[in-house]
Amino acid sequence: MMSSMKLKLSSVLIFILLSLITVNAHDTRILNPKYQIWTDTVNVSRSGNSFKLVSDGVNENQTTNLVDYQNYNFSKYPGIVIEISTDHAIKFNILFKSNNEYRYQEDDVLMLINDETKLISRINSSFGVYSIDEAFNGRIYLPLSKFSSELTNLEFWSMILVQDANNELNISINSIKLLNDKDNEWYKTQLESNIIKDREIQIPVQGESIMILPKIENTSYELYEPYEGVRLENNRLILTKDSKESTISLVYTDSLGYKMLYPINLTLSWIIDEKTDGVNIAFPDQTRNLKEMFDQWFDVKYTPIIQAIVGFLFVGFILFYRFKRNKRRVKKDVVQ
Repeated sequence: MMSSMKLKLSSVLIFILLSLITVNAHDTRILNPKYQIWTDTVNVSRSGNSFKLVSDGVNENQTTNLVDYQNYNFSKYPGIVIEISTDHAIKFNILFKSNNEYRYQEDDVLMLINDETKLISRINSSFGVYSIDEAFNGRIYLPLSKFSSELTNLEFWSMILVQDANNELNISINSIKLLNDKDNEWYKTQLESNIIKDREIQIPVQGESIMILPKIENTSYELYEPYEGVRLENNRLILTKDSKESTISLVYTDSLGYKMLYPINLTLSWIIDEKTDGVNIAFPDQTRNLKEMFDQWFDVKYTPIIQAIVGFLFVGFILFYRFKRNKRRVKKDVVQ
């Protein structure tokens, strides 16, 4: 009897504990892709999920399609993360096939997280492909919520790699993760982050131009590379007239050590091509000023002459004023 009561009590306690546990139906999921390779001109060798792609010496824009032919439902997940490593720059796109094909488009922004440098960057497609400009070891993040309704009954998904002639590429696809809402939040926040809202500063014609950067605790700014006439002091970006670039890049480092690139446009002053008497007015040191025009009259030897002229004019004005006043008085007496 006692044993039966203990068993019932234990069952009740287990039920209560299980009821307190929140179960996330859309937990992060790691895929186990079964790639098939489609290509016409590229020689492909494979070891697991690592691929060596060697394009021929004739054709441009040669494609290799790594296709995962499995039935999927991605619509429950707000994002996907592809972990890859490459030994060269790559051009690629992502294709999903359900009732209709859906390819990431021009206005879809992806995010790269370099796991070696912790540098985060956003990339847009150009002529239908995305580009990573150098060897890369990290993650590609694709937000899925924008077109989740298209991803209900997937027949396959694929990564399309584009190569020029005589090109060798080694690439490993280390993992594919479908993110739940909680895991997706960090990626979404980074993708939408806009710390530096003002992205334009004018090159001064004289002196310095200053852009005040947002000051956030435990964060920092640095120049992506040295630029002539550009420097950072605390949270101030400072330009001199020696600046030669049209665009520079600032690196913002957050409290966790992740870095975000912010391009800043450098614009020329509107007066840079304005001229007066053939002289560019943007540079006062090249323009004739009043002192230069009348400098000869400020020579000491002309001082007595200037004093005499000023004295003569002053006395003449007093005499003229008295003459006019006396004339009015005489006229007034005559009228009376």
